[in-house]
Formats: sequence, C-alpha cells, structure tokens
Amino acid sequence: MPRITPLELKGPAGLLEAELLEPKTPPVFVATVAHPHPLYGGDMDHHVVDAAATAVERLGGAALRFNFRGTGRSEGRHDAGRGEVDDLATCEQELSRRFPRLPRIGVGYSFGAVAPR
Repeated sequence: MPRITPLELKGPAGLLEAELLEPKTPPVFVATVAHPHPLYGGDMDHHVVDAAATAVERLGGAALRFNFRGTGRSEGRHDAGRGEVDDLATCEQELSRRFPRLPRIGVGYSFGAVAPR
C-alpha cells in the first residue's frame, strides 16, 4: 500500500493544497502532477491526474499532485496560466527539498501540461 501524505505548501498566492504519494520502498524518481483547466472543473482529484500519480507510484516514484491557486482548498485566484507557473515552481521546490538527489519529471494533463510563454 502506498503512503499518502496531505500537504499545504506556501505558494506565492497563499497555501496550495497538495498530496504526496510515495511507494512502499524509497522512491527512485519524483514527479509533479498538474491538473487540467480549473475553470472547467480540473483539479488534483481528476481521474486522469489520479491515474498518472498512481502510475508514477507503481513505477517506483513519488508523485506530488496539487491544486492550482483558487482550486479546491488552494488559496488565491486563477491567473490565466501566469501565476499557475509559480504554483508549479512551488511544488518543484518542495520535491527538491524532500528528495534532493532524485531525478524529477513533470506530468500534466491539458492546462497542467502547458506553460505560457
């Protein structure tokens, strides 16, 4: 059974609701898993995000999924993709702090897979 740890991360627009899914054994890599567009019902509990986090864990990785600002219990307001990049960076920093030597990947679906330029 994987270990699931609910988290509240200090993001640039307030607290970010997050969850860390870890395998039974020490992880061999880590992944940030980002959800689809929050204005169209996307959140960290979306079935594709859940499946992606579970796949990461089954492959021996730790998966951090989270709600972008203004979604679920995450504070702040939707920022059309600009501030959400900062939310993602907050999650990346948390993974770096917890697992400083492990390779990292990003996993995203729809809105969560696109970074504005």
